[in-house]
Parts: sequence; structure tokens; C-alpha cells
Amino acid sequence: MCITIALILDPVFGEKIAPLAEVMPVWVVESAINNEAVDILRPKFQNGHITKFLVMVDEKPSDTMRRVLYAIEEHHGVASQVEPYDTLEVYGCNSKLFLAFSDELGFRFIFPTEFGFRAEK
Repeated sequence: MCITIALILDPVFGEKIAPLAEVMPVWVVESAINNEAVDILRPKFQNGHITKFLVMVDEKPSDTMRRVLYAIEEHHGVASQVEPYDTLEVYGCNSKLFLAFSDELGFRFIFPTEFGFRAEK
């Protein structure tokens, strides 16, 4: 069974969050544009389907990605779900940052996409 999580690293993704949240859990970087879109969507998705995360001051992009991926793993992985996620769609980033630690999280296949990349376990 394919259970997909969306990870949005694009600070101006905004309105494009809605169609993703209709079909999968979404983790989205905080920004003025993204926060406004999430605030509008939250009443519709009260089950925690949308999670916002911050980029810490002076945090390197690779560190942000690693931190958030481990949080996703904690919330949607085998330790906390009967049916854990097995696919990650990443928006607003190429796979170079991800490759350094993809094995740690069990990802075996990485495909570039028009929006970033898709990783599968």
C-alpha cells in the first residue's frame, strides 16, 4: 500500500497546499504566504493533516531537511503507525540534500519530478 507524505520546502507554495492536503498529510515550511494558506485550510483539516515547521536561525538547508524528515519518521513511520508511510514527495528542493541521509531512513528509490523529487522505501 502506498502511503505518501508531502514535504513542502518552498516558502511561497501557498494555495498549492490545498490539493495536496486533500489526499495526503502535508508538512510545510512556515512563511507568511504558507502560513496564510494553512490558516485558511486548518478548519477543514482539523485532524492534524497539515503540519507547519520552522527553519531555525542559521540552520543549513540540509540540517532543516534532516530534522524534519526525522520528525516525519517519528509521526508517520513504523514506530507510530500500523500502516507507515512509504513515499515522500518533496516540493521546492532537489534530491542532492536528501541523498546524504536517505539510506538512514530506508529510502531505496529517488525520482526527480517537476516539483522536486519523490522518494520511495
